[in-house]
Amino acid sequence: MKWIFPALLGVVFLGCRSGGERVEAIPTGGKVSEIIRNPVSAANPADTVNVAKITFEEEYFDFGSVPEGTIVEHTFHFTNTGRVPLLISDARSTCGCTVPAWP
Repeated sequence: MKWIFPALLGVVFLGCRSGGERVEAIPTGGKVSEIIRNPVSAANPADTVNVAKITFEEEYFDFGSVPEGTIVEHTFHFTNTGRVPLLISDARSTCGCTVPAWP
């Protein structure tokens, strides 16, 4: 039983050590993942010019007084004013009373 901890520690050490090998990019064949880019990395300064930027026509909408049980709806229109494609991978609300959706 005493050998289990040193064996696990050895497995973790060998599994986590870096052999200095570079990982080659896997060809994506024109899939969306080719255009996803991270403008910030530890080796390079932040790229604040060549990024996607979402600009809303209006950032706030007030429904006013709504009678209970009435279903109301509003669409926020936006435009990508950045230099690279804008990818929206998820849309969520902070409460259950709003149901966001995206195309």
